[in-house]
Amino acid sequence: MEGSRDSVQCVEEADRTNVQPSEVNHDGSSGEDQTGSAEETGPKDNGDVDKLLAEVSDVCGKMATVVQKNKDDVYTFEFNELLSSLVNATSEFAGFPTKLMEDCFNKSAECLTQTNALTVICDVIVDILNSGTYLLRHEELVAEGVNYKPLALAVYHVWNFTHYCDLVTYGVRDHDRLLPVLLETLRDWNKEYKDRTLPGFVVDVLEGLMSITHNTAMRADNVTRFRQLDATRVLKLYIDSPHEYEQTLNLVCPNLGVGQLARNDNNSRLLVKEGVLPLLLRAAHSEHDDETEVALKTLWMLSFHPDNKEEIIKQEELLDLVVAVFRDEKQTKDCRKSAEGILWELRQELKTTDKYRDVAQEFLDNTTHNGSETATSGISSGHVMLSYQWANQALVKDIRDHLKQNGFKVWMDIDDMDESTLQAMADAVEGAAVVLTCVSQKYKDSPNCRAEAEYAFQRRKPIVPIVTQQGYRADGWLGIILGSKLFYDFSGKYPLPDMYPKLVKAVRRVAGGQSTDNTDGRIKQTPVNADNNIPVIRAQSQQKTSSAPTSPSSSSSSQGMAPSVVEKIRCWTKQDVAVWLTKFALNGKKLEMLTGEEILLLCNLRREAPEYFYNTLEKTLDVKPLSGFVHFLKAMDGLPAMVM
Repeated sequence: MEGSRDSVQCVEEADRTNVQPSEVNHDGSSGEDQTGSAEETGPKDNGDVDKLLAEVSDVCGKMATVVQKNKDDVYTFEFNELLSSLVNATSEFAGFPTKLMEDCFNKSAECLTQTNALTVICDVIVDILNSGTYLLRHEELVAEGVNYKPLALAVYHVWNFTHYCDLVTYGVRDHDRLLPVLLETLRDWNKEYKDRTLPGFVVDVLEGLMSITHNTAMRADNVTRFRQLDATRVLKLYIDSPHEYEQTLNLVCPNLGVGQLARNDNNSRLLVKEGVLPLLLRAAHSEHDDETEVALKTLWMLSFHPDNKEEIIKQEELLDLVVAVFRDEKQTKDCRKSAEGILWELRQELKTTDKYRDVAQEFLDNTTHNGSETATSGISSGHVMLSYQWANQALVKDIRDHLKQNGFKVWMDIDDMDESTLQAMADAVEGAAVVLTCVSQKYKDSPNCRAEAEYAFQRRKPIVPIVTQQGYRADGWLGIILGSKLFYDFSGKYPLPDMYPKLVKAVRRVAGGQSTDNTDGRIKQTPVNADNNIPVIRAQSQQKTSSAPTSPSSSSSSQGMAPSVVEKIRCWTKQDVAVWLTKFALNGKKLEMLTGEEILLLCNLRREAPEYFYNTLEKTLDVKPLSGFVHFLKAMDGLPAMVM
């Protein structure tokens, strides 16, 4: 996986005590001497591959049954031999062509998990780190402890496999003790590491632990676990490192320390306060394009936080570099895009400075009118804009086609932009009547998608959220923007043919009652029918919004109840709600917290967005299916009788 770190190396002696990671290039890949001639040093035939995989399978099968430690809590020779044999077998994969190497690692990963060998290896790391038997201290003597070898071998394996295999990163994530102990160890070793007093052989293990952390956090599905463990507070300790910055960057910066976790605004602010900006400046000056790309993309993510903006514009040397990259056509596309994103996010702050006022004006010229930002590019108004992350492009193309078939004019970047620029995005937002945001974890993690969504939010454009990842729930900056809007589930949980009519209906009615002009597909304002029962998804203000549900759009829109009934329910007290719940045998703290307004909203959701309604009952209100659903539906049907 791009950006993850490996430790592929050849171990010549099975009983080697100090297994050190191989040299790692700046792009996170292993050295050229290992992979550069892969075609020449590949397996002679399929028999070689099958033999190695069979050896891995045999070792994994024995690992869970062999005696691991003797009576003195020292790992046995037999167990160390198994770890060494696994090193020898998997090291051979490094000589294979890339695709074959990855296939071998993934097949071996399946074997590790199916035989429980991965759990055993993780248990070894936890046990030795907790016991401290990797280190021997006697007066002034510092040496490898009796259990250093199995620790080094175990760390080596997990490092290697997390680089290549998602399956192993999930095993690391789900192990109940490994990540907590790993982070605690990194915290405990930090002072000696900074003081350069940590023994070199322990530093080798530290780098392995950091790389395991990094590789695991690279996978979006694992990020929540790191947030739960508050990993940033540990990793920030390594930002101000006394070692070569390239090494520190590879260990901390790419996706976990300042990349992955900086996507959370709280972490983002913390990292800037802890002094990450000078590190990014050094990294951005690297002669290696990939390091410059990582540093600039990270800075772009940091620039979204309002407090960080003020800190960044004080860094004149850093801004000079960003401007230079933005203007240099010889820079990589990703570098220039991130530089553009940084300047776009800072445009309002930069215009107050003498040095960068002209740069800011380049971004403001086409988006300012009478003191407020608005488009002047000439894009015709009234289109539906599709905001999405490229991993969902195939689905979004289908959505585009269905909307066009229903008479809408649709804006999608691959159709309407010669080159992906933020200025073109801004123009598209300004010309949009509705913005469809196709949300997922990848969408939230993308600075480009965030720039689109936040600009649409700032311009008060009506937003219709489409969920493209099963089980995804928007939080953080994206949760604030979307608030309590109704989500349309295109994740595959429901048949897509059933979802398209609902989406078309929502687009026609969203933003205060808009409909399509059949002649050109543009959306025009039409009077809102006060009796219309379809909930309006309203654009939100620039202030932070509560995640609490919004009230129904009209007094007559709740399950066809009479306006007088609706008004009485809207005024319900906590006691009224309690009486209603008791009558229909419902209980639970979350149900007891419901207000009359929220009950009316649930009535609307039941009819207009049933999948969202039932998800809210189960996940938000803790109503257990199916018996709980039955009681709640009866209670809703009995609402009119409660106020008669």
